[in-house]
Amino acid sequence: MKAQREHSCKNEHLSKVDAEDEVEGEREEVEGEREGQQKRDRERIQGQGEQGQEEEGEHHSGEDMEEGEHHQDEEGESDRQDKLQGSDSERERRVPEPSPTISSGAGPHGMETVAAYFNLSSPPSSRRIQVQVPVQPMPESFPKTLQGGPRRSFRKYSQSKDAAYCFSCRHFSLPDAPRTVFTSFEGYRNWKKDTMKDSGFCSHARSEGHVNAMFAWTENKKMMDKNPSMFGLMDEQKKKQVPQKTIENEILECLAAMVKEEIIQEVKTSKQFSVIVDETKDVQKKEQMSFVLRYFYNGVVHESFLEFEVAEHLDAAALSGKIICFLEKHGLEYENNLVGQGYDGAAVMRGAHAGVQAKIKEVAKHAFCVHCSAHCLNLVIVDAVKSVADAGNFFSLLERLYVFMSGSYVHNKWLEVQREMFDGAPRELQQLSDTRWACRHIACGNVMDRLPAIVQVLEEIASENHPQRAVEVLQGTVIHSTLGQHVVPDSKHTFCVSVYYPVLDNMIGEIGRRFSNTNCNIMQGVQALNPSSPTFLREEAVLLLAEAYDSNIEDLKHELHQTRRVLDRKKGEKESPTTLMEFTQFLKPYEDVFYELFRLCNIAVVLPVSSASCEQSFSSLRLIKTYLRSTMTEKRLSSLAVLSIESKRTKALDLDTFVKRFAEQHGNRRIQLL
Repeated sequence: MKAQREHSCKNEHLSKVDAEDEVEGEREEVEGEREGQQKRDRERIQGQGEQGQEEEGEHHSGEDMEEGEHHQDEEGESDRQDKLQGSDSERERRVPEPSPTISSGAGPHGMETVAAYFNLSSPPSSRRIQVQVPVQPMPESFPKTLQGGPRRSFRKYSQSKDAAYCFSCRHFSLPDAPRTVFTSFEGYRNWKKDTMKDSGFCSHARSEGHVNAMFAWTENKKMMDKNPSMFGLMDEQKKKQVPQKTIENEILECLAAMVKEEIIQEVKTSKQFSVIVDETKDVQKKEQMSFVLRYFYNGVVHESFLEFEVAEHLDAAALSGKIICFLEKHGLEYENNLVGQGYDGAAVMRGAHAGVQAKIKEVAKHAFCVHCSAHCLNLVIVDAVKSVADAGNFFSLLERLYVFMSGSYVHNKWLEVQREMFDGAPRELQQLSDTRWACRHIACGNVMDRLPAIVQVLEEIASENHPQRAVEVLQGTVIHSTLGQHVVPDSKHTFCVSVYYPVLDNMIGEIGRRFSNTNCNIMQGVQALNPSSPTFLREEAVLLLAEAYDSNIEDLKHELHQTRRVLDRKKGEKESPTTLMEFTQFLKPYEDVFYELFRLCNIAVVLPVSSASCEQSFSSLRLIKTYLRSTMTEKRLSSLAVLSIESKRTKALDLDTFVKRFAEQHGNRRIQLL
């Protein structure tokens, strides 16, 4: 115990001596005050030592015993320590205590370093607090050392992600710049390597992509400084919101105009073209006219949509006037180059004398009107069936059978019977339609294939007891015994005489009425220009088409002869055409040599086949102009429809050209686009 106290006192003595050397100059200034303080301290310490000796057996106080025994056994050493006691208090008030490094050695030097670090020279109470509760200040800001000065203004920190980002690279990097961790969503979080010269932001700041981004950011700042009016527009709520709708409409009109100009330029290059028009009602019950142009360009037949227009009146004069105004507005030479018209089957459109097609032919004599051939054939069948009673009853029976089998109770039984009698998935009966010509063939085929199942279902339903229904049927029936009996024809001859031949006669008459001689001649001429046709380049058939379009017959005959010789030399090669479009593309390099023949081929491929493209535009109309956007203006509707239907052209637009064009058209804009 005594040795421990001696060693402790020795450590305290050494630390005091070191501190005394540092504050030697200050002791001279407070010498008078120190002498009085030393006397008072000596008396206090001596009193504590005597009290510790008297109570040594009762209290065993470690701290007091050390002080008492220390002053008794080492009086000389205590006197020297007391002389330094006054200077300790003054030193603690004025001079900051040094922070020596803690040594882990086991020798006396290690213990001296530990004693100096924990300030064991302080009074016991003060020493106890300092060892048990370390000082941990929490200032608002810590001292920092900037590497290279405050130049990294591009750094951006996210508290939620606890990550750093490069602001300039995230917002002003080039489109083809590689993606790095400084621009990613996760950000940079490797703080250990952040201050290294060859990694972190130090390395990133020297990269080429970062330098380019910083340059773009600086240029953007300069532009913002030169255009302070833009900040006024951003700050004022009224100026920011009012022109939004107007700006959107102007942008849409500019983009749609670029698409239309591209289409019109292709039409003018191909020369011959056809116009296809159809009408439908939108959600506002307005009659919308859809305009589509069909032309041959770059080896492909195009049917391009141009716009919607509202039809205030639906008479032939108003509709034909709309079509002519549309052609003139886009600068198309329709008097000589309009070679076809495509409409639906309405009487006002296809009227031979006062219809729209007749009025168009008055100003464009080569505008041949084509009603969809597939629809015409369907109408031929419909009218022929209606004219024969037995045929009409047959299709009426098919329609009623479909309705009967669609009932919930009967339909379940119908499916169960099919599963029992046939392999595979059950079939559904087909509903008839006046516009879908293929549905009648499908309906007849399903009935013939599933006839045993149909008979069994009907027999099961008929065998069920329904007294109430039988009473109702009987009450509404009047039986005349003499008139209620008739002979049902059952022979093949009777069927042919009463059903088959009358249907054929009516079909031939309807075909002759709906397909005129002019139509047939033109179709025969088109067929003669198809390399796969048996009448390919036959002079009689080609001349039928040439006469309808005022071609030079003599030149055409020579061209046909020369073309046959050229094709004979090309026979067997890959360049030999097999379709009408391939033949037209084959004649394209020889356009000046075979002028008349190439013109007829171009006319043949651009003649309208159907109005399906207009029907497609109606689908886009319903998607664009909905009930929630029923007040949309016509210009906005037409622009959106062009951009939607001609989406491939829209995606291929050059945005730089659009910006320049928009800036030129709106030179009074507050924001400088150029």
